[in-house]
Amino acid sequence: MAIETACTLRMGREQYAGKARLEAEHIDFSGGMKFRFRFSEIRNPARANGNLTFNFHGHFVQLDLGGREEKWLESILHPKTLSEKLGVRPGHFVRLINVEDSVLTAQLAERKARIVGKDKSVACDVIVFAVERPAELRQLATLIDDLRPDGMIWVLLPKSSKTVTHANVAAAARQAGLSETQSISYSEAHSAHKIMIAPGKRRAVRSGNGKATPETGSHVATAGAGSGIRRASRKST
Repeated sequence: MAIETACTLRMGREQYAGKARLEAEHIDFSGGMKFRFRFSEIRNPARANGNLTFNFHGHFVQLDLGGREEKWLESILHPKTLSEKLGVRPGHFVRLINVEDSVLTAQLAERKARIVGKDKSVACDVIVFAVERPAELRQLATLIDDLRPDGMIWVLLPKSSKTVTHANVAAAARQAGLSETQSISYSEAHSAHKIMIAPGKRRAVRSGNGKATPETGSHVATAGAGSGIRRASRKST
């Protein structure tokens, strides 16, 4: 989840008071001027005199974060992997739909997550679902049946698409009785939008879908991505 705090930014002779927001792959600053500092473009990050400091395209930047600089520095030096950003934990059951991503599948193996193939009897902890057209979002209503009550669906959208948008995802989630809770950058080409079953509806799903779970079931494919993988490939960031 993003972290936001009041901040003073100094860059050269300029100084701005505003807010800084720590995201998974960058820091956004707004206040007088707006800046985005991508981790991949930050050089020599450090703590100095209670500030977070770094070089950014030839400019020396200081952020006074009110004592939070250590956590922010750690995020820059050791950014989360893609599987960590998607909330995948060891032992999780994961289904990939329309996704072709060798980086993600390798990270899932490293985290000892299990990739579910076509077996519909397994309740998934995480479903990663890439779409290119609004009509495909109708599948959200049926994907609920494949999800654990506390599981999550990540809907991947092409960032450049004007055909299917974040607003389409939010509307489809509401129509399916789901809650959209978070958006992240999945890759240079795709954004990811997190969908979950609303807490008040989880009890009904728990008693109603009758699927095997990691604790109770063993119906799982531990190799291959299985479920119609075709479209969303990931470029390195």
